[in-house]
Amino acid sequence: IYYNIIRLMKQKTILFLSGGLGNVLFQFIAASFLKEFKSKNVLINDTLINKNFITTNILNWKIHPFIAEEIFKEKFHFINKFHFFGLLNLLISRLVKKPFINSVYQRTNFYNLHSDYKFLLGYYQNLKFYDKIWFDSKLNEIAIFFDIKPHIDRIAVHYRGTDSIWAKT
Repeated sequence: IYYNIIRLMKQKTILFLSGGLGNVLFQFIAASFLKEFKSKNVLINDTLINKNFITTNILNWKIHPFIAEEIFKEKFHFINKFHFFGLLNLLISRLVKKPFINSVYQRTNFYNLHSDYKFLLGYYQNLKFYDKIWFDSKLNEIAIFFDIKPHIDRIAVHYRGTDSIWAKT
């Protein structure tokens, strides 16, 4: 058992960030979950939220690069290395809708997240996965970070208007 715990602690999992502020906040919560409950050494890759050839020329995304560094810097380390095979595996995982080699792309949850996945990309916004008390504590962490007084009856609305066509129609 001790050997397995040490092995898990030494394993590095690279979580690719993507999307805007709302998505990045859920990715922060997912990274926290992996670190706290799965004993994973989570590294953060911000390739997909920074301006570069892929995001601006190929994907034509609107980029919000200033968000992640401040939110993640106290608890996580960034890895700025471009992982071509990791991104390729994540793309294949997305297309086939299941894990591929050492990578998993997930849109709504991460129930099947295992310790052997090296590359992760997803949005992790299925609240059924998280324990309510733990999730509320993470929301309070985020509120404190943004200097917002935590409040039990607060609601947040994520409105998409400038970076997606479907929201405009």
